[in-house]
Amino acid sequence: MKSEYEKALESYPNIKNMLEGINRQLWYIFLPASIEELAQLELAIVDFQKREAVRNQVMSMQNLSGLRLRPNEELAETRARAALKGKMKDKLRKRYKKDNGGNK
Repeated sequence: MKSEYEKALESYPNIKNMLEGINRQLWYIFLPASIEELAQLELAIVDFQKREAVRNQVMSMQNLSGLRLRPNEELAETRARAALKGKMKDKLRKRYKKDNGGNK
């Protein structure tokens, strides 16, 4: 069973990357018992990595635009809030220049 299981594990690179640095004896504690469940775990890892990439993009955009950090916010919502904040900054900058007379 071990050899069949390890052969099946070779076809799932994301799981292999996740297991790097973990003792092989512990693998069998953390990994599912069946090969079908390995496929489900691989899909879950891929979905998690996609979500992580979007989450990092959202947090980066929030940091750059000075918004409060809300990592679970949708990317479209963050883009809209950042655009609104940018427009408000532009309006305030124009008003400041107008009130203080000229180019400052």
